[in-house]
Amino acid sequence: TAPALCLAQSTWYVDAAGTPPGTGSQLDPYTSLQHAIARPSTLAGDTLLVLPGTYVEQVDFLGKDLVVQSTAGAAATILDGAGAGT
Repeated sequence: TAPALCLAQSTWYVDAAGTPPGTGSQLDPYTSLQHAIARPSTLAGDTLLVLPGTYVEQVDFLGKDLVVQSTAGAAATILDGAGAGT
């Protein structure tokens, strides 16, 4: 039989209104979604909980299979690529 695939299951927090750069914890969230994705500690299978706000940045998942979820719904959290791509 094939070995089971082990995926990380950490939850990281992102808040554009936080104090940069943050540690990704609920009390000290990252302030950029891309910064959160790029951290070596963010692994496939992790969840990024994004607080309400507008995030003006391009997002590249860097090949990582992540869950990105707004804590207040899509209407309260905007990912804005500023016309520079996805």
